[in-house]
Amino acid sequence: MNNKLPILLAAATLSLTAQSANKVSANIWFPFEVNGVSLPAGNYHVSRSENPKLITISNPKTSKRIMVLATPAAYDKYGPAKLTFDVIGTRYFLKSVTERASGMVHEVPQSRRSKELISAAKPEVVVLAAR
Repeated sequence: MNNKLPILLAAATLSLTAQSANKVSANIWFPFEVNGVSLPAGNYHVSRSENPKLITISNPKTSKRIMVLATPAAYDKYGPAKLTFDVIGTRYFLKSVTERASGMVHEVPQSRRSKELISAAKPEVVVLAAR
């Protein structure tokens, strides 16, 4: 990827929809990492429990599920639901989840290794947004 292009919008190849105030679904077309856990490409549901910090990322086809304590970081009241990834080479790290209805932006924790990689190189940013 070109380091001069910090943001890549992949809306044309993505199906991300807000299903409720605290749930989004996305067809993520690349393998990615969440807090040190590798997940394959596929269809994922990202949901928040009543606890605004607890995020569940699940793949209904494989039944793989990971729960993380995310940090409510900001509000994007008028923006679409989206998933934001830091990219180093061919590795994608889930950075944040933005809910459509509430506009809540949740920052996802990074593993120590992903923090090292991200700080050592300027990562690209890939945003998967709703159509």
